[in-house]
Amino acid sequence: METLLHPLICFMGPSASGKTFISEKIFQKTQKVITTTTRPKRPAEKNGQDYYFIRSETFQEKMSAGEFFETDQYADQYYGTERQEVLNRTNYRTAFAIVTVPGFYHLQSQIFPIVPVYLQIDEKTFLRRLKRRELPVEETKKRVALFKEETAQLTELKKNVPNLIVMDNTNDPALTIYHLKERLRLYR
Repeated sequence: METLLHPLICFMGPSASGKTFISEKIFQKTQKVITTTTRPKRPAEKNGQDYYFIRSETFQEKMSAGEFFETDQYADQYYGTERQEVLNRTNYRTAFAIVTVPGFYHLQSQIFPIVPVYLQIDEKTFLRRLKRRELPVEETKKRVALFKEETAQLTELKKNVPNLIVMDNTNDPALTIYHLKERLRLYR
């Protein structure tokens, strides 16, 4: 178990639950642990700011070299939290990361302190937000199937993670931000 100098706040939840939006309203961008991924860059995204975008072969090499605390596959793409990225971000202050539930379990087994936050939304809100992303039909179908799996993971999280913070982000994100800032006040 590796002890961090400052806590890592892990944001989880289904696709379109507002993980990126909410976390970036609570913390500064410089506190974000940037995830490495093989997925294509979206038009507004910047390499090294939103994600580290790399080829699948490079990801596999880094994984084999033990450079990740955790890796996961989502929607046929690889995502990973690089060991050095976490250590650098938590060296001087609290940091945050956006991870999947399995990714959180991997991190929790390797680092301390870690604070889990789960953002939940209802299916109607999910579908409305997903529509705004204008994804191809096949990608949308995959995301809908994943939504059901991801929301089912919350039940297990509640059983296994006593310090889990669950916030409903279905209606008003501003209200979610306000309440979550209060819950995370000690860590900011």
